Amino acid sequence: MSDASHVPLDSWGKRGTHPPDPAIATLAHRQHGVVARRQLVDLGLGPKAIEYRVAIGRLHAIHRGVYAVGHRRLTREGARMAAVLVAEGAVLSHRSAAALWGIWSTGGPGST
Repeated sequence: MSDASHVPLDSWGKRGTHPPDPAIATLAHRQHGVVARRQLVDLGLGPKAIEYRVAIGRLHAIHRGVYAVGHRRLTREGARMAAVLVAEGAVLSHRSAAALWGIWSTGGPGST
């Protein structure tokens, strides 16, 4: 029988669990490269795990409680998604929503 104290701790500080980074990457991919702190908490990360990822450059603060994953460069869609993630339950509306869905050019009416 092996001694459990020699089992390495994962990035959550727990033994025998899967690292959350693949789940973070999957979520970020679906959300144009950004995630909310509350989503990271839902994935099981605590404050220290989030701070660690910020310190090593895996997460980059964009707004309060919203992070870009891997790098700071955001597409226009990523910037919009980051703005929506600032407030739980927020949505895009009017021109921003139309531009996201491709039914309104961000240059305004009549632009190509």
